Amino acid sequence: MKGPYMKRTTLVHGTKQSLKKSTLTLALGVAALGFLMPCSAATYQLTVFASTGGAITAPATQTATVNQDSFTVITAHPNSGYVFSEWVDTSTNAIIAYKNSASTKVKLPTSNAVLQAGFIPIVSVLTPLNISAFQKENGANFSHYPGSWATLPDFAVLVPDSSGPCDSMAIQAVPHPSNAFGLVLNGYCNPPADGKYTIYFKGNGAYSLLLNDSIILKSTTIRTTVVEDSTVINLSSGAYQFELRYINSNTAPNFVVSYSSSDVGLDKTTFSTDALSRPYTGTVPKISVTKPAGGEIFHLGDTIHVQWVYKNARGQTFASFTNDNGKSYSNITLLAFPGNVTTYDWKIPKDSVSFITTTAKIKVEEYSPFNKNGVSLPFTIAPAAGVKNSLVLTRGSSASVKITAADIIVAGAGNKAVDNAVLINVNGEIVARGKNTSAYEQRVSIHSIPVGMYILAWHSEKATMTRFITIAK
Repeated sequence: MKGPYMKRTTLVHGTKQSLKKSTLTLALGVAALGFLMPCSAATYQLTVFASTGGAITAPATQTATVNQDSFTVITAHPNSGYVFSEWVDTSTNAIIAYKNSASTKVKLPTSNAVLQAGFIPIVSVLTPLNISAFQKENGANFSHYPGSWATLPDFAVLVPDSSGPCDSMAIQAVPHPSNAFGLVLNGYCNPPADGKYTIYFKGNGAYSLLLNDSIILKSTTIRTTVVEDSTVINLSSGAYQFELRYINSNTAPNFVVSYSSSDVGLDKTTFSTDALSRPYTGTVPKISVTKPAGGEIFHLGDTIHVQWVYKNARGQTFASFTNDNGKSYSNITLLAFPGNVTTYDWKIPKDSVSFITTTAKIKVEEYSPFNKNGVSLPFTIAPAAGVKNSLVLTRGSSASVKITAADIIVAGAGNKAVDNAVLINVNGEIVARGKNTSAYEQRVSIHSIPVGMYILAWHSEKATMTRFITIAK
């Protein structure tokens, strides 16, 4: 009896010990399990709303419950006529990845937050500038500023370390010795036709893009990754002043500015030489007329070979003629000559005596803002050979011509002024010139003039008149 009882007693005793041990182990295990299991994450309320000029497209509701320290996508969309500006944290509790990106991420580390999407109005129709094609050349200008900034500086008070022309609005077109620098690109952009244009900025860093001094796109704080912004603007054919202000810090700089327009059938294209121009800074043009050289004698019906030199050509040229020593000019042709054309054969009208003069000049003038011209030295245009002795009056003017033993007297009829009376021999040479005895009379001395036939020419009422004179013994 004792043995089994003791065995049973030992067994019972052993069971009690095992229960105590199991209870302790289970308690420790549960405690450990509780320690290892994560606590449920804290959540906060994120409220996002839009200011005038746009709407919120993400999150789907104005107030959303978000997990602590988890990124949430926020997206704002500008209305027509506005451009997204920046996210404003009115609670100062949020960490926003890129404040100037319409679509970015935000996380709330400590508490609820309220964010506002800001928008700025843009001019719906910008007016093109009155810039002549001759005042600009292809490409843009750049200015490079060494240094590092957290936000865009006032470049107007800074001094660039290098500047010059560039052929596109892309980082590859501009020299940049380091990653930390500021840059200004400016010039004119030239939309080919009227329509709606989408303007894109794709890049990192911070920037602002202006057209005619109006901001159309911007990111005022530095972005370390490449982000694309865009806006739509109504533009007309013509020239618009643009300026891109850009800064970068540690990451490799990257940007490109492009445009597209379904209205005019343009796919997305980088602003480059075909769409950019800058103020002309080249050498001022110069024109000089080399033929006629001066002193020649031509006759009505002759052909004059006009020749000129056009250095640093900037536009077209046209040619004109004066018969009064430059007081007034009239075109010898309606043609406008390209810059590389520098000759023209002008046939003097055969039957137009108004071209007869001893003070003829040819002027060649460029059509450009520089308005340079060249004028030949004076030459003579005489009547055609074989013209019979006659009196020719033009433009209804008349004069009284008298011949004395010593003088030819030319008097203006009706107190009309007379000037520039000359006597020309049959070879076209001027042999005598008139002198004023009054505003209405000139005398041409013939005291030493040989006998023969001559042409008497004079001006009256801006008209050139001639008479053939025979001087006899």
